[in-house]
Amino acid sequence: MTAAAPATGGRIEVLDVMRGVAILAIVLLNLPWQAGSIPALLDDPRRLGCSAADRATWIALDVLVTGTQRCLLELLFGAGVVLLGARLDGWAYLRRNLWLLAIGLVDIGVLLWIGDILAAYAIAGLLVFPLRRLEVRQLAVLGLSFALWSACYGGLVYAGERAFAASLTEAERATTPTPAQAKVLDAAASAVRVREAAATETARLLEEERRAHDGGWLDYARWFWSLWYRIDLAGGLLVETVIEAAATMLLGMALMRTGFLAGEWQPHSYLLVGAACYAIGLACRIPAALEVADGASGARIAWIVEEPARLLMGIGHVCAINLVWRTAAGILLLRPFAAAGRMALTLYLLAQLIGLHLLFAPYGLDLWGSYGWAGMTAISGAVMLALLASASLWLRHFSAGPVEAAWRRLATPSTAGPRGLCASGSNERSG
Repeated sequence: MTAAAPATGGRIEVLDVMRGVAILAIVLLNLPWQAGSIPALLDDPRRLGCSAADRATWIALDVLVTGTQRCLLELLFGAGVVLLGARLDGWAYLRRNLWLLAIGLVDIGVLLWIGDILAAYAIAGLLVFPLRRLEVRQLAVLGLSFALWSACYGGLVYAGERAFAASLTEAERATTPTPAQAKVLDAAASAVRVREAAATETARLLEEERRAHDGGWLDYARWFWSLWYRIDLAGGLLVETVIEAAATMLLGMALMRTGFLAGEWQPHSYLLVGAACYAIGLACRIPAALEVADGASGARIAWIVEEPARLLMGIGHVCAINLVWRTAAGILLLRPFAAAGRMALTLYLLAQLIGLHLLFAPYGLDLWGSYGWAGMTAISGAVMLALLASASLWLRHFSAGPVEAAWRRLATPSTAGPRGLCASGSNERSG
């Protein structure tokens, strides 16, 4: 293996770069949930914009970005467990993650962000910490288990949907349906009623959302609190996110132990692994995205490939960053992202403040509902550039982001001064 990429002050700088890329890329996906109608987006993303530019933008985001930033952050959190586990005892790590959970609850309750990942990552981190001493192979197997289960379960649902569609076609063609065919027709009628009820509920939520955006802060806050309860708690998204994150963190622990994340592999290894991951990931994701963009009904390939393709694309991004980071031009290009990575927690919360309260709130600029996918992505790019610049400027004068510094002092009150830890874990080598 070759030497690791350049590091500063004992930190593994390429991990900061990856975290910075991920925390800024997440703006591309989070901002549409702040700038547009959430019930409409959940019903059909085309309702937020159906022009040619909007279609192309959504497909590009869904293929290249969706879920991959979470994958990077979860892998890096796993890397942090490996690094922190070498110097923190269980109680110190517990205290650290409980404070991260508290920050996540502030993100949900005060900043009103229904898509918060901090609380889920804090819980997942506590679940995987006791497993940090497992062998690399065991970590990898456990880490890939969720993707395998997701693909198998999705495959069963896909096959069932296809079989039902075939049975329905046969039943509709029958002059005198058999008892079995009659049951299929009844099930189809029941499914139509369920869809009609869902459409009625979506219409009700759209009206409730409109009233929230026409009201004051309390109406606005109540809307997002109710959504978080409906989607994350009652809908089970929080539990699903914890499971996904824990599995990917275990994979990140394995990849950190092998030197893969830290840039210690040979360039040709990153090239081969990255090419394979991108080839398979794109082959899965492009058809899945086109199904949604074309409004296809019935069984969808995404049910099978979503989680495996997310991991493949995320690992492909890891390879690409490590390859670019090995060149002089690449270091010049990517080094600003290291500052963003060191301030990931601050920037993550600041992005919510900008989107939910400055740009799209009724008491802010009130730009909600004004843009399609292309416009929202352009705004996301401007926000990303602002966050990137603010991180570089801040770290010229301070050693850590303000939230990172506060988190460290709360989690380790006996330690004097911040050392630049960030939400995805420490980058500092032990020893």
